[in-house]
Amino acid sequence: MVPDSEKWFLTPFPALEKGSPEKKELDKALKRIGEEGKGKGNVAFGDAGEDKNGQPYVGSTFGNTITINWDAESKTIGGWSNSYGLKGDAAASFMGDYDAGLVGHEGGHLSNSGFGLLQFLMHPESTALFSESATYQGLNFNDKVYGLWNPSWAQVDKQNVMTNRTEMEQKRTDAIQQSKGGSR
Repeated sequence: MVPDSEKWFLTPFPALEKGSPEKKELDKALKRIGEEGKGKGNVAFGDAGEDKNGQPYVGSTFGNTITINWDAESKTIGGWSNSYGLKGDAAASFMGDYDAGLVGHEGGHLSNSGFGLLQFLMHPESTALFSESATYQGLNFNDKVYGLWNPSWAQVDKQNVMTNRTEMEQKRTDAIQQSKGGSR
């Protein structure tokens, strides 16, 4: 069963400013994913490969194809929602936000994709993590697992908007750098 995350990901993100780097990156990812049956992007469901320890990846992107393993995603995220004591609607919302984040993450890879070996050598993980972070920002979701977004980062001091934007971007950059070592 395919969750509603694609629908959630395709909805406007009211928490993102028009013209912001976050909004631009998500628009780019959405354009590359495209509409069903149109464009060059393909979305597949099922086995997305494994890491060196034999753990399934929840998503992967190669060329113009995104593969999402919803079974692995639900087991992984379901375990996290249980560890946070979430049940019912709260657990479903938590799951939906991470599902949308996965689509944003893989869409970030797709929007940054090159061809074959060149794409592999470029390691576009930073772009994918930025897209995932922007997805959580757009959903106003506090990413407690990967630490890619915390709504408190967007709290703006009305006296000095530029300083706060810089601090917010520094926190996001730090979170992305820390997350690059983990497997997805």
